Amino acid sequence: MMFFNPDSEINLNMARLLILVVGTRQNNEEFALNIDRLVTYDFLSRNPVVLARLLIQLGKAVKINVKDYESGSLTETYINRSSLYDYHNTKAVLQLLHNYKILLLSRLDSQEVSIKASELGIILYSDLISEYLVRFKEIALTLKSLNSISPSSLRGHINFIING
Repeated sequence: MMFFNPDSEINLNMARLLILVVGTRQNNEEFALNIDRLVTYDFLSRNPVVLARLLIQLGKAVKINVKDYESGSLTETYINRSSLYDYHNTKAVLQLLHNYKILLLSRLDSQEVSIKASELGIILYSDLISEYLVRFKEIALTLKSLNSISPSSLRGHINFIING
């Protein structure tokens, strides 16, 4: 039997990042993600138990319903900590999404890039309806409550949760 790791499947990675960019907008307004926030949100989207603990730790009113298959899983037990700082793979997927004109990337300064969905990206987002991807849409809606917290602060809280 072969194990399928969705994190290594490029089409799923592209869909997940598109979902995070579109799904974390505030009230359909443009909310420009940067790479730090996107990497942090990507980590949390793949670790919903950590997200649930983070929301509690931050005293957020919004909660996430952790699915049975997410709690007690190997992924939860052996969290890939390096993915919290995985800029290389995220940048590669972003470049693909940009090349396909699904995402718009604009340089804000020498260190900062703004990431937004194009019209095509928004249309494709609405077509992502598999159970697996709908779950990521639910998580992205939950992540919106963290938009006011800096990515570095979020990572500090996440490391505290992971390391105990």
